Amino acid sequence: MEERNGHIVRRWVGYDRFDTEEVVTALNAVYGVLTPYLNHFVASRRIVRKERIGARWKVTREKNAKSPYQRVLEKVDVDQGDKSNAQERT
Repeated sequence: MEERNGHIVRRWVGYDRFDTEEVVTALNAVYGVLTPYLNHFVASRRIVRKERIGARWKVTREKNAKSPYQRVLEKVDVDQGDKSNAQERT
C-alpha cells in the first residue's frame, strides 16, 4: 500500500494502524475518491533539468505548477473533441 506514496496516504488517512477486515471497505472507498483527485487535479511542478555537480544533483523545476488535466488541455496533439468532452465532464 505505501511503497511509493505512503506520505500521501498517511496525510489523508492518518498514522493509526488499520488491521481489521471492516476497515478495508472504508479505505477502498477513500482511495476510490482520492486516487482520481490526486492523479488529475493536484498541481505539481515537473523537473525541467537535472545535472550532477560532484556528489549532488542540481534539479531545475518548472516555474508554474500545473495539474495533469491542465497539461492535457495544453497539448497540441490531443484531439479538440476530446478536450471539449473532458471540460464538459468537470
